[in-house]
Amino acid sequence: MKAIAVMVFALSSIAFVRAGVKEELKYQLEECRSTFNATDDEVKGIAVKQPPSSQEGKCYLHCILSRMDVMTEEGEMNSEGMKGVLREIPDLKESERKKMEQVADKCSRVSRLGDDRCENAVTIYNCINTESDELGVKG
Repeated sequence: MKAIAVMVFALSSIAFVRAGVKEELKYQLEECRSTFNATDDEVKGIAVKQPPSSQEGKCYLHCILSRMDVMTEEGEMNSEGMKGVLREIPDLKESERKKMEQVADKCSRVSRLGDDRCENAVTIYNCINTESDELGVKG
């Protein structure tokens, strides 16, 4: 699974996730999108490891990651929040969950974060994808 897709789009689209979780996530995604006016291309790109380039797209990414508790509202990585999201995916293989927990721990130590929480979202997003690839997280 693509790292971000594991946490965002997999939760919103696969049938085995509890209905309440899916509905809440869909609501959160739509609210973030309408708040920040992210383009269709940017929203779709996030699912295939293409970070958004516009400020609106970057802030949309921050919004979804912070609403999912993967990031704080201030723009820091929240590894425990990410691990909690992973526990919400009942059919995620234990081996893949452990790899993703390692990703969360590694990305919580990213030192290139600045004051712009939207830019930080892209940095964390890129870290999650890079570390997932390096650990061989399966799709």
